[in-house]
Amino acid sequence: MTPNDLIDAAYHDLLFDVLPQCTQPIYVPLRLLSAFFLSLRNRPNLATGRIFESAARSFSLLYEESAGSQKAEQWTDVWGHMIAYLASARPILSRTDDGGPWELVHFVCDGLREALPVSHDAVKVRSGRCAILTLLQIAQSLFGTLPAFAIVLDTHTPMKERLRSTFASLLLPPAMLQRTNPLQSILDALGYAVDPSIELHLLPWLLQSMITYTTRARFDLFNQPSSSKLPYDVFVADKVRDTVRSTMSAIIDRLNLVETNASAAVVPVIWASRYALWGVILSWGGYLERDSSWIDLVEAETKRAQTSMETHCSDPHNCQEVARSILQVMTVLETLDHANARIGPFVISWCITVRSSSRYVVVLLILLIRLLSVRMTRREHYCPQYSAIISSPTP
Repeated sequence: MTPNDLIDAAYHDLLFDVLPQCTQPIYVPLRLLSAFFLSLRNRPNLATGRIFESAARSFSLLYEESAGSQKAEQWTDVWGHMIAYLASARPILSRTDDGGPWELVHFVCDGLREALPVSHDAVKVRSGRCAILTLLQIAQSLFGTLPAFAIVLDTHTPMKERLRSTFASLLLPPAMLQRTNPLQSILDALGYAVDPSIELHLLPWLLQSMITYTTRARFDLFNQPSSSKLPYDVFVADKVRDTVRSTMSAIIDRLNLVETNASAAVVPVIWASRYALWGVILSWGGYLERDSSWIDLVEAETKRAQTSMETHCSDPHNCQEVARSILQVMTVLETLDHANARIGPFVISWCITVRSSSRYVVVLLILLIRLLSVRMTRREHYCPQYSAIISSPTP
């Protein structure tokens, strides 16, 4: 058999016809499936709906008996080749039909979930199929696929949720969640792309996944020292908040560095990512207004937003996209902690004086009303800012 046979529909049709006639069990290593995706990458012109349909039928039958007994690292290798292929095939696989490659994607995701059972044992997975690798080692082996995975999520919307849920369970095992900043090694693996626009969309999803898995397993993740006098549930809640805050802080630091060197075209994407991230924090509901570490983060983000607004929005008519995202971030910060998210006069006067007939102005006015409605409840620092707006020149 040659690599070209693997992407020949007639070959898979023959397998599908012959396999039911076999009287002895057949064990085929998963590297055959990895080789299939590799062959497709090398011969993209042969990636047709016909080959996907035939391959999905034959592989399902070929691994029907042995899929559950395959080693975890082999499924991980298949995942890597599949993601690499899907990332390379984005112009070809833009359609949203239910068949084709998506049947194979489901097959691989199902195999991974069966081979990598969820475990609260942060040291070793108690499973014969995972006796060699820990869940943490498996997660680390997948870090290299993150940039390609970002491309896949950005282009292959039909499978986005399935791929997300599968990959999140692989990337965030208990040993990772027990770290002070569970996402730091993942952020390091992402690196700093020349054009980070696509990878920036991963950050809110990573934060949401980390919060979900940490919250779900919180009582198994954190061991309370005997010296602690807190009730156990209070101790665990504090640990979860600390984990979320340190992770959010690391992500914000990364975004600050990216923005420092970003082109004008990437800045709106950066602030859209910030808006989504703070939206995750707002939905989580664990923010504490009296926590000085959280307050420092909110104050720093508010200042950064106002600085970016002054830098990129001196001309209100040429910055509408970035202005919308920055103002949305400010609105979330106000909702989280209106005592410390102090919106300056430049931003409010910008909203009032911008002139345009587009739908965007309506969005701005709605945001402005929300900002001012909160400020009206705190006259002691709303009134001085309002006076400054009246006396300040139009931006």
